[in-house]
Amino acid sequence: MTMISEQKILKAVLMLRRCGNTYLSKEEQIAEQKEWLEMDPGYADRFDDWIDSLREELAKTPEQREDESRRFCEELAEQEAEQLYRELYDDRYCPSCTAGDYGPGNPWDAPGMSIRDFM
Repeated sequence: MTMISEQKILKAVLMLRRCGNTYLSKEEQIAEQKEWLEMDPGYADRFDDWIDSLREELAKTPEQREDESRRFCEELAEQEAEQLYRELYDDRYCPSCTAGDYGPGNPWDAPGMSIRDFM
């Protein structure tokens, strides 16, 4: 396993904090990085790539970040809408009174029932 210096970890954490990740204190984030380095031997190999990606993120203009954020939110909304559509209208749809298909007001809409059964 490649050893990552304390300075390199600090550099990555400070860059991460500049990107907006301030949910943990700097010390907690440093400890977290050290823990990940100990747990995952391949993490050290990807550490430089991570620093490069943080550097690229920080080089973006606010307009670029806003545009990426807007596109991400739109894509996420589309995925959620597709998932909801599949849940509501897939082939396995089963009528139920909670979906307003039948109930005391229209029992003839229950599966296997017809209004003729009530005449």
